[in-house]
This record gives sequence, C-alpha cells and structure tokens, in this order.
Amino acid sequence: MIMRYTRLVTGVLSIALGVVGLQYALAANGDNLRTIIADRTGTFCASYNAAGDHSSVGVGIAFDGTKLLISCYSDNTITEIDPADGSQIAVHTISGASSLGAMAWDAVNSKLWACSDFGTVGTVDLGTNTFTPAFNTYLVDFGGGVGGSGCFDGLAYDGVDDTIWASGDVSGTIEHYTSAGAPIAKTPIALGSCGNSGIAVGGSKLYLANNGCSEIYETPKDFSAISLFSSFPRRLEDLECDPVTFTSSGVGAIWSIDAYDNVLNAWEIPLGQCGLGGVPSEICGNGKDDDGDGLIDEDCPPPAEEICGNGKDDDDDGLIDEDCPILKGRMTGGGSIGDSAVRHGFELHCDAASEPNRLEVNWGKGAKFHLETLLAASCTDDPTIAPNPPAAGFDTYHGKGLGRYNGVSGYSAKWTFTDAGEPGTADYATITIVDPASNPVLTVSGLLKNGNQQAHAD
Repeated sequence: MIMRYTRLVTGVLSIALGVVGLQYALAANGDNLRTIIADRTGTFCASYNAAGDHSSVGVGIAFDGTKLLISCYSDNTITEIDPADGSQIAVHTISGASSLGAMAWDAVNSKLWACSDFGTVGTVDLGTNTFTPAFNTYLVDFGGGVGGSGCFDGLAYDGVDDTIWASGDVSGTIEHYTSAGAPIAKTPIALGSCGNSGIAVGGSKLYLANNGCSEIYETPKDFSAISLFSSFPRRLEDLECDPVTFTSSGVGAIWSIDAYDNVLNAWEIPLGQCGLGGVPSEICGNGKDDDGDGLIDEDCPPPAEEICGNGKDDDDDGLIDEDCPILKGRMTGGGSIGDSAVRHGFELHCDAASEPNRLEVNWGKGAKFHLETLLAASCTDDPTIAPNPPAAGFDTYHGKGLGRYNGVSGYSAKWTFTDAGEPGTADYATITIVDPASNPVLTVSGLLKNGNQQAHAD
C-alpha cells in the first residue's frame, strides 16, 4: 500500500559555514535548483490544477542525459519531460508492464530499467514501447526463503559493477542484485522514522529517500555510516542523478518526484558526486580519480598552454607566464596585508632555481607558514601598475610552493605580490595556503599597510 503523507517538513539548507584563516566557505548541498511541473497531458497522471496535482500514482523518475522520464502507475505510460521547463516531449504507452513504478537510467548500456507490478525488474525499450522482465525481486532467495522487498519506490542501476539496487514501498530493507537477478545482499535500513523509498547511486555512495519524512540520506554502499544528506519541503519517492543540466552553474543535481503530483524538484549536490546513469563522473582538473577507474582526468580535454606575455593565466593553474622564458630578477619585502592581522616577509627569485627563496606568513595567535620549496615562479610587467615601464623590468611576482604550517610540512601556498613604487601603500599581496588534502587554511588579499614590496633587476 502506498503511504500518503500531507505533512511537509520544513526545508533545511545544509550549510557548512567554516571560518578557516580568513576564508569563509558556504556549502549549498540541498538547495533547490529548480522546480518544474511536468506536463503529462494525455495520461492518467495529467494535472487537474495549476499546482500540478493528479488523481493517479506516479513514482518513477529517470534521466538519460538530456530529458527526464517519469512513469504513471495507472496507464503504464512513460512521459519524456524537458528538465528546463517541464514541457512534454513525448508519451510512451508501455506494453508488457503493469503498475509501472520506479525507474533508473543505465548509461553503460544505454537502456532504461523499470519496476513492473511492484516487484519485477526489467528493461524498457522506448523505441518499441515494450517492457522485458529480467527478474522478480520477490522470488530471489536471500537465504532461508527470504525474498526481496520489491522495487516499486526504489530502483537504481550501478554502473561500477553492473548491479541493481532496489527497495519496495516505504521499505525497511534495501536489496542488492546482479543485473541478472542473483542475490548479493539484503540490508535492514532505518532512515529516521520513515522507511526507504528512492535510491540513487553516486559513485561509492548511495542516496536514499525516506517517503513521508522528506529526507535524503547518504551512505557508503556497505551501509557503515548512514548520515542525513539534506531535508526537503517535499515528499520524496524515486530519485535520479543529473550531472548535466546544471553544469554551467558548477553543480550537480538529484531529481525527486512525488507519487501524487507532477512537481519535480532538482536538489543541489557537488558536481561529480552523482553521475549519469549509475556511472560516476570525472571532475576535470581536481587531480582525483572521481569515477573510480584508477585514472585521473582521463575523460577531460587537454589543458590549455600558457601564452607568454599576455598577463593571463591561460592554463588555469593559478600562475601567469610560468612556462615562459625566465625573467631575471627578484622581489623582496613584506608588511601587513589589508585590514587583516596577516603579516608576511619574503625574498623570492624570478628563477625558481636561484637561491635564496624565502617566504614567511604569520597570522592569528601564533599561526605561521614557512616556505620550504619554491615550485614555480613568474615575473611579469602589469602595464596598469605605475611606474610603467618598471625600473626592474617587472612589477608582479606570481609563485607557488610547499612549506610547513606550524612546524608540519606538506602544505601548499600560492601568492601574487606587486610593486607599485614608493612608499609601498599601493603594493598589493594575495596569499592562499591549503593543507595536504587541499582544505583551505588561509586566504588573504589587500593593499599593504606598514610595509613595502620591491622588484629588483638583479
């Protein structure tokens, strides 16, 4: 029996407000990226009012990389929906299925998985509009004659190992099967005070929706640490990952659907955390193996090359002209940066191989960074900085290196220092320091106070 709740849980914005050095970070997991009302005209799940309510049951949602696919229980239709505005693209009446429920896109094999008759998992061919059963979850023996809980509310394809995750309506268990229907595991699950409904696969993690309590939980696939991912002011049935629609905003999404209306919601997650069709996404340029295939950035375009002398960071590594012919010289100085309590002192050469290269940064109650290795450096002339041309041939120093923070090595720093002439009050400094896991330790920038930065030609 489908449980219908009218209580709406107040939406919670999952905020991680961290003060690290002088940097404030705001995480927006769970933000509503978009709400659309799906046009299911011509089906039993068509809206009867402007709010999108309908008189049937529709719990299934999938995303094939361009369009959303949503199912209707009463007439076994699947409607293609434009994720931009909810407009209808096409309607498919599926033969061979009954009581269509949860769905999942399989990006590995480019096919749609669906649940028929509450417990039968199979695939849908949208070219022929036919359902082909693969296995009956109720008949799969997990030991002692105990079968699966069904698949009506929760169905997800896992492209990492070609498997299926499923759960019945408001279920107390989640089952894991091979794509052929062999049992892998049946796991009891407790998600707050409500049972599990929707399932989405995000690389090494699962996202689980508890119908009626308006929450999504995050867990490793071994269920060793289940935690609340976010709460939403909507009922939640089936879930589906979408790493495509919102990439221009630098985020990914999880789409959710309710059984009793056509309101579809996209909820924000970090880009790459929830891949298309059960396949993890590779995030270009972060130096990590996001999709778990042992390779880093293998699906990414080659990096751009540095264009010498244009004053731009062409290869997006935080440095300007670092691969260009080395300009001889060095920069020295230090002082207080902006209105902060950060002080710095340095002697740095344009040629990273020349010695000495020193940088010390102090802030707060005894926090300090000491440069140990200068990894890269570039010295450039910014024509907007007076005097122009500069006497030393350059007025801007870009660098990055490794050092120790409070005595512990392995920390990284990037910086830019400028020399705008005497007395130094127009000199500018920006410094970023991160820990070995790339977590921010300090970010500061501003004009100098009580100091000076001087470029030298020698």
